[in-house]
Amino acid sequence: MTATRELAAFASGLAPDALSGAAERMLARAVTDFVACTIAGAATASAKRARCAFPDVSGGAAQVLGSEGGAPAHVAAFLNAQACHALEFDDLHGPSIYHPGAPTISAALAVADRTGADAATLRAAIVAGYEVGIRLGAAAGTAHYARHHTTGTVGALGAAAAAGRVLGLDAAAMADALGIAVTHAAALWAFLDDKADSKPFHAAHAAMIGVLAADLAAAGVRGARTGIEGPHGFLATLGGDAASPGLCAGLGAAPEKITELTIKAYPCCGHTHTGIAAAGEIRARMAAARAEPGGIAEILVDTYAAAIAVAGAASPATAAEAAFSYPHIVAWVLSHGSLSGAFTETAPHDPAIARLARRVKLHRCAAFDAAYPASQPVRLAVRMHDGEIFTAEAQYAPGTPVHPLSDDDFADKIATLLGPQAGAWTAFARRRFGLPPDAAGKGA
Repeated sequence: MTATRELAAFASGLAPDALSGAAERMLARAVTDFVACTIAGAATASAKRARCAFPDVSGGAAQVLGSEGGAPAHVAAFLNAQACHALEFDDLHGPSIYHPGAPTISAALAVADRTGADAATLRAAIVAGYEVGIRLGAAAGTAHYARHHTTGTVGALGAAAAAGRVLGLDAAAMADALGIAVTHAAALWAFLDDKADSKPFHAAHAAMIGVLAADLAAAGVRGARTGIEGPHGFLATLGGDAASPGLCAGLGAAPEKITELTIKAYPCCGHTHTGIAAAGEIRARMAAARAEPGGIAEILVDTYAAAIAVAGAASPATAAEAAFSYPHIVAWVLSHGSLSGAFTETAPHDPAIARLARRVKLHRCAAFDAAYPASQPVRLAVRMHDGEIFTAEAQYAPGTPVHPLSDDDFADKIATLLGPQAGAWTAFARRRFGLPPDAAGKGA
């Protein structure tokens, strides 16, 4: 059996009662996080522009979160995924370098809204989509990520698996859905060249393609049934390893890949999160030593190449650019002790922060390249004008499986995103996804 067919057979056959307790617990946190990120993201200017791109579409059965009325399933999936990814606060799977929640849950929810699928089917579909996407992302690895935004490519297959499972596709039709989606995977890093707005739309496109692929397969359209591993398939063409043992090994056995999620602690590029933790540690030691940020002469950041390539913007001009600027982020934490206020529209223009950011030097470390993406290592060294040096290292950020958010910290994240609406939207997540009353917000 080919990898495409094996993954399809798993996704089509995953039963709701087959989910482990650990998967159900992380699923509760993931869908609550998804709802909060999507509602908060729907208020951004980019999400509002996205909704304006569909002026003639209304009246569908699928809900666009944060908006009135409904839309066709593929449009709702597009808009919800874009909003979810807009704030850079949505979930992450570190080893596969992939944000699975935005495309996967958006696709599953939109099709479930349209078909009236029950919550148990919806939960199984989401777990199936996470499993397919994460396994493919890990097989694609850094060779793929160097050229493509994995969330926009792998996400199309995770979304197709989830949407297809909601539709009840059999194994053959599910293989068709994956084979249709795989030929539409895109997501170039070109937006980094001129600071374009494309990144959250990669998740949106992936979610939409997943829905369309599942619908086309249900209608009898034949897909590329060796689309993942074939000589012209995803891994051969876009980078990766078709022989990766993790692509299919252990399918259907616990622990499911969803249990490996990172629920992000900070609303910015995930590559910077270990650096944020290290900078926070140094800031605390500077305060204890009564060393002021104004006395910093130089900040050295040793990290892996992908972090510099994606988050190396030296002079951000907008809040969105600041979220991908390692220099800005480190300078802000060393100055303020937290990220509060770091991603407002005025923050990049703070002259004190800009001066300090210019003292940040990013350096690629070969040993850290070798450790990535299993971990995201960083070493910070802050040299003061008087010669004193403060150092800190980190390999795993807050929110990763190694350092999961506490229930209180997760509740604080939801409250930060939703404000007074937190109770109502948390209740919506429990009701729509069929979670136990005390499940949402609990850790794995």
